[in-house]
Amino acid sequence: MRALLVVLAFCALASAAGASADHLDPETRLRNADEQRAASMLVRKSDLRAGYVVERTSGLEPHLTCRALDESDLVLTGRAKSPYWSREFQIVGSTAAVYRTSADARTSWERGASSAGRNCLRDEFRREFARQGEAVRVSIRRLSFPGLGGGSFAQRLAISGAAAGSPSVYLDFVVIRERRGLVGLLFAGVVTPPSRATELSLARVVAGRMAKAMRGA
Repeated sequence: MRALLVVLAFCALASAAGASADHLDPETRLRNADEQRAASMLVRKSDLRAGYVVERTSGLEPHLTCRALDESDLVLTGRAKSPYWSREFQIVGSTAAVYRTSADARTSWERGASSAGRNCLRDEFRREFARQGEAVRVSIRRLSFPGLGGGSFAQRLAISGAAAGSPSVYLDFVVIRERRGLVGLLFAGVVTPPSRATELSLARVVAGRMAKAMRGA
């Protein structure tokens, strides 16, 4: 179950930040200043409670094929990713993206927040497990979340075995927008959902960093 959590957390976090199949990726025109902005907005080890350690992952990238999360019409100018940290069957991580324009960032955010975007993510997880011969139940729903930055949303993927009583893996991800920037936060837990207090606390910290990093950008 621990190995499963790591793989799923990596997939969900990458998806939350807009990862997709190559032909659906945004055009990349990286700029040093925007790369630095993206890196400055991530969750840091010092933000976490004692006991979190870096969790190694397989390097697996999700392969999204649905048009609801297509970003091929957008331009990305900065990106960054934090390590994944784990503590007692909980995982935390973050990714950041800076787009060429505020309109591009808003478009990415709106697609991820849409019901079509949620269904896309759910269906891609189902297909991935089916390809691996795994029988699981996957559901997704919007979570209530306070408004942060220029906009924020949260949603939860719940994954459990097909057999009754199978333990569940919960993947909560929060996406915050500020001007041209987006940050995706991933919180994952086995059996017990991630802590709401931790999600709110880290999201507020990140929103503050985003406001500073994107001021005047």
